[in-house]
Amino acid sequence: MKKTRVLFLLSLLIFSAPLFAQRTGDGIVGSRNITEETRTVASYDRLLVDYTINVRIADGEPGTVLLSGEDNVLPYVQIAVNNGELSVGLSRKANFKDTRPVTVTIHRAALRSIQAKTACTITADVPVVADQLTVSLDEASRLMADLAVQQLTVTLQAASSITLRGKAQRASFQLEGASRVAAEQLRIAKADLTLNGASHANIDVTDNLSASADGVSKITYSGSPTIDAQRTAGLSTIKRRQ
Repeated sequence: MKKTRVLFLLSLLIFSAPLFAQRTGDGIVGSRNITEETRTVASYDRLLVDYTINVRIADGEPGTVLLSGEDNVLPYVQIAVNNGELSVGLSRKANFKDTRPVTVTIHRAALRSIQAKTACTITADVPVVADQLTVSLDEASRLMADLAVQQLTVTLQAASSITLRGKAQRASFQLEGASRVAAEQLRIAKADLTLNGASHANIDVTDNLSASADGVSKITYSGSPTIDAQRTAGLSTIKRRQ
């Protein structure tokens, strides 16, 4: 009897070892078993992404989101809609160690606000369409998207970056830290830029341009706009692309 019990306990330890290894005192270790999960969401027109999540904007049913990631990490992905804002992120109550990135695919491109912080990446496979679109990225977050908007307002902080294509009637950019704007393929009629720190912006503007650069920032523009205002300080530069 005693021998049988010992063998049972040894077997239990052997088969349980992988499970204990997935969550140690140092954090949750990814299982490497990639799976998908669909969740339903209420209607929204604003997006908030937090804490190392990758989001993909694609065609599909607006009332659903598709999660892809390790099976022992997906339960920690928090998705909710509050007052028309879809929030997507990993639980900050858990510590993750050696895990694969989680990707959440949403199916709504008619957005009026996109926010991301803490090393998130948002990629739009379909054009984001809006009369007014506000984008705020912080803590090394990134956005890559085609746009069809009337008014665009972008705020980038702490080494965040944005790559844009399409059209915008008016666009305002505020960059702090070592942030980056790559918008050579976004046709802007009227643009207003303020850069600080070591930020860089490349844009295409047709009608009017107001630009301010401080620190060691650099603004490069194409097109032949009327320069409404231009200011540089420190080692910053503002120049037209040749």
